[in-house]
Amino acid sequence: MSLNAPNRMFLEITTECNLRCQLCKLWKNKDPIGKLSTNEKIQIIETLAFWLKNQTNSSLSHFSIIFTGGEPFRYPNQVLKLANTCGEIGFQSYVNTNGVLIQPFISKMVNSGLTAVTFSLDSHQASVHDTLRGFSGVFKTVVDNIRKMLIERENSKSNLKIFVQSILGKWNVDVVDEHIIFFSELGVDGLTFQCLQYPFGLKIPANWHIGHPFYPSLDSVKRASKKLLEMKDQGYKINNSEEEISWWELYFKNPQYLPDQYKICKASEQNIIIDVLGNVKFCFNKQLDPPYRIGNIARDKLDELWNGKNAQNVRQEMKNCNRSCGIMLCHCDSRLREQR
Repeated sequence: MSLNAPNRMFLEITTECNLRCQLCKLWKNKDPIGKLSTNEKIQIIETLAFWLKNQTNSSLSHFSIIFTGGEPFRYPNQVLKLANTCGEIGFQSYVNTNGVLIQPFISKMVNSGLTAVTFSLDSHQASVHDTLRGFSGVFKTVVDNIRKMLIERENSKSNLKIFVQSILGKWNVDVVDEHIIFFSELGVDGLTFQCLQYPFGLKIPANWHIGHPFYPSLDSVKRASKKLLEMKDQGYKINNSEEEISWWELYFKNPQYLPDQYKICKASEQNIIIDVLGNVKFCFNKQLDPPYRIGNIARDKLDELWNGKNAQNVRQEMKNCNRSCGIMLCHCDSRLREQR
């Protein structure tokens, strides 16, 4: 079965990171030799725009390009050039950042053509966040940078959105109300929560959650879900939909597999993920062997990467997948959040 087109592209800036997060192993990475250059990525975006214009029922203004890492702002000039390209073409563009390295680039970010900047902050308590990130002072640096960005946005009369994204885990599940109030009063445009999971890109061991020091109890997740729904009704800017929040209980009951009747994952229908070498996949967790099994953006046409034989084979495998990671922000239906 051919699909018309994806509705978002994840474009990896780097596999490296400047922090030492307890919940992630990306900080151990070094970018491989032969990674795509900035100009090659600009060409990918331009080629994508041309391709989408020839697809039915596709709209550049509703297509999202998300710059990912690692920490994208290890390469700030690349992010800013790519964002500028997206703005000129008419794409929505998003970047996820830990927020530590951005201070010299705040003004340029606000006026770059970016649609939104999402800051990864897992607690409203400085000591907790710093412990999770592996360095002291991280929380203060990031919050100060958010404040500076909010001021710059106001002065520039920019339409840039500023979001906070937080992993939901044992350290914050019982204080989600305080967490939401803190960042709401800071002035961000919305908060999004993501369930604690095994690090992306690594093979997921069976029962990884049993004995995990940060895995919350099911009762605490139920309480947090109820509180989030109440605060959402009160007008707090929580980007997760009610439907997403209802899935959290399913996930924390079994973070490996969803019940058979739930077919939540939409990754193979909406994502095209480009790694630093140009290899393509649809899912962040699916292990592809070889990594260029679907194809490589530097040598294969987009139509072949999206609708070709290799793509169809992988998509068929994913159709039969019922792993719980299907509820994650990058895998479930993007329409629940991204058309803000």
